[in-house]
Amino acid sequence: MPFSEPWNTTYERGDMIYGLKEERTNYMFTVNAFEHSIGDPTRFIDLFAGTTIEKEGVFKKKIWPVWCGDVNQEFLDFMQNHPKYHTALRPLTGRSSGEEEVEGKSDDVGRKVKGGIEWMVSRNDADRHHLHFILDGIDFDLVASKRQIIKPGMRHSEPSYTSVELRWLYRNRHEANVKLNVQFWINSVPCGPPWEDTFASAHPGGAEAQLAWQRYHPKSTPWEPHMDYECECFQKVHPQNGTFNARRTVYVCRTCGFGNRMPVFARMTAEHSERHLGDWCSKCNTQMWHRKHGTIMPGGSIYVCKCGNAESYWGGFNH
Repeated sequence: MPFSEPWNTTYERGDMIYGLKEERTNYMFTVNAFEHSIGDPTRFIDLFAGTTIEKEGVFKKKIWPVWCGDVNQEFLDFMQNHPKYHTALRPLTGRSSGEEEVEGKSDDVGRKVKGGIEWMVSRNDADRHHLHFILDGIDFDLVASKRQIIKPGMRHSEPSYTSVELRWLYRNRHEANVKLNVQFWINSVPCGPPWEDTFASAHPGGAEAQLAWQRYHPKSTPWEPHMDYECECFQKVHPQNGTFNARRTVYVCRTCGFGNRMPVFARMTAEHSERHLGDWCSKCNTQMWHRKHGTIMPGGSIYVCKCGNAESYWGGFNH
């Protein structure tokens, strides 16, 4: 049970290794448990053609069809039939060379690596293999915040596909196939997921990693219980009890009608939330952010009081 003990302690041929490139290579040649990965052509998702550019260009010059052609074709078939990730294989017709490069290195590759994880953990039982994720060297705060660092000499930041992969695993952490077939590693030994208590208590920096994941709120996941925030009427802020604006900066309660201005980035945990309730109009001294006393404009950052005064989320201005 890779998400909990007993761990999967050995790489077997046909498994895959994820993580930062330098750390993956280091594990291959220095950790005995990974000795079978040396020479295994399917060990990295990088070795698979998963986008149109790879399939029609670079990979034609390599020997992957000889080494792992059947397995790569299985992966391509999975990608082509996937309702979300198939766009990584869309035709290149109509794209300029610049667009090809951007798409091939960002969106398409991002879909490929996420599709690779899903394909790996969902293969038939007869072909069951494990995904080994190396956590060494990863800044979990950068992963959870989606921040990117611009390297010296570069004008733009490069997307971190390792971060994309980790966030996918977090979003799908409750799926049985993910829990069963993904084994995390740190400091050359198997471990639990970086968002769970077992990791936080057993590894230096584990508590900070767990806090970073608590601050991550994926757009694609349902409301989670730890988002504990209440309206003025003590109803829980929840999609079933009210309505959010598109930017999730304002929540209007169905019970009392109060417009709750959410904390920055809508991180609604008790330790990060400032209520911002009970504000009063600077012109007529009427309680603001309530549909009885005015209008919350589309976008949720401006409130217009019945007296005509308009105030913004960040402080206020008069019309």
